[in-house]
Amino acid sequence: MYSTKDAFIDDLRKSAAAELLDKWFDSTSLPFAFKSHLELDDFYKPIKADWPATEHLLIGGSGATGFSLNPEKQFKVFSEKSDIDVINVSAEHFSEVWERIRLFHRKHWYQFSYTTRKSLKRNGENIYSGFVSPKWILNERDDLRFKFVTRLQLYSNTIVKFRTVNMLFFKNIEEVRDYYRRGIEASKRII
Repeated sequence: MYSTKDAFIDDLRKSAAAELLDKWFDSTSLPFAFKSHLELDDFYKPIKADWPATEHLLIGGSGATGFSLNPEKQFKVFSEKSDIDVINVSAEHFSEVWERIRLFHRKHWYQFSYTTRKSLKRNGENIYSGFVSPKWILNERDDLRFKFVTRLQLYSNTIVKFRTVNMLFFKNIEEVRDYYRRGIEASKRII
């Protein structure tokens, strides 16, 4: 998507957040981490099969643009060590994971130490912001959590050169745009 870090930073500097989001998440644009749309489709195929309520799949992070949007990483270039961040837009999967988290918390919240409860606050903020991960289900025997963790390992295959694959379930596309807009605005403040 961008040939150099300077080109990426220049686009961040000059373009409004909405324009950048339209460009980065346009379904016709090819994420930086993939060589072709056919390769991207092959990567998406098992994800769609495993998570049938998926409404949209997108690649986020440096795998989408070629550069990290995280200012703390100084706009690091996508490399062999980079993760593949999958955005799975699904109101159904989002709700199912949120409900599993809530069920476990309702049963065990008061048994958690103050430190554990405090550390879980960030997950609650993220859920409020419209995204969730089954990894946040504290019950390691939960079948949904187990399915998610084992499937992520399977998605780390030859297509992505065995890079670590992460995935978040977003409630809707507006929450995806809001999540990335926060990163864009934070980056604009430091460039």
